[in-house]
Amino acid sequence: MKEQGGIRVWRGWRKETVAWDKFIRHLATIFIPATWQVMGRLGLRLYVPSVLAESKPEGLPDEVALLFYPSQSAYLAARSRSAAGRAYGLLHEAVFAFTPERRSTSTTAVSWSPGQPAPLQDQPFHRQATGNGCRFCAAQRVVFLALSHQQAPSAMPGALFAVLGQCCDEAVVYGENAFTLAWLAVRNAGEFDRGMLAAELASRLPASTLVAVHAAERMQFQVDYFAEFDGLALQSDQTLFFLPADRIPEGISARASALE
Repeated sequence: MKEQGGIRVWRGWRKETVAWDKFIRHLATIFIPATWQVMGRLGLRLYVPSVLAESKPEGLPDEVALLFYPSQSAYLAARSRSAAGRAYGLLHEAVFAFTPERRSTSTTAVSWSPGQPAPLQDQPFHRQATGNGCRFCAAQRVVFLALSHQQAPSAMPGALFAVLGQCCDEAVVYGENAFTLAWLAVRNAGEFDRGMLAAELASRLPASTLVAVHAAERMQFQVDYFAEFDGLALQSDQTLFFLPADRIPEGISARASALE
């Protein structure tokens, strides 16, 4: 498996001293828009942040994100070689915990293809689109899944793709003992039904519980750090999908929702 240096998965745990409402407000008005406004200027090409529900199984993070940079060196330069990047890094400490028990962090993905051995736990893996499969940069929507379990099943990658029925679309999956996260590029999120997913996952992965399934449409968002801005319409149990405006086809609206 080859490291995909520009693809990263962030898992963030809220500081226990920060109330949930304040946490959501900080994400909506500062952290998430600043990530796109600042890091988008420094190389970030795709950003899919997700907020999980406040009432969720123990051990799951509060906010996670999928991020695409051109390369690992571009990511490192964005974070450390400019005052803007270093200032952005400090924003994490306002609401995220960095303790051994609640260790917020991001990890580089490796490439993976069906038939290969399952990646190690705590290691995100990236599956390229094949054939006429949908890529993230061309997707109308991204579907985000979060599953809770006591131990990550070794069959998780193949089982997830089989359940989703999108065997040729681009995807990123991250798993550890307590949970698994997955992002899938799709052309039509209407194909996905929460009840069907829950039933299929229960059949194939009986030790796992579906915690979240979101469908996020591409958002048009002004990359101007100094413009007047009241904040994003963000709430618990929601995913947003940011892509540069020059990659958004006409007619795509800016909204995100949880699939019913």
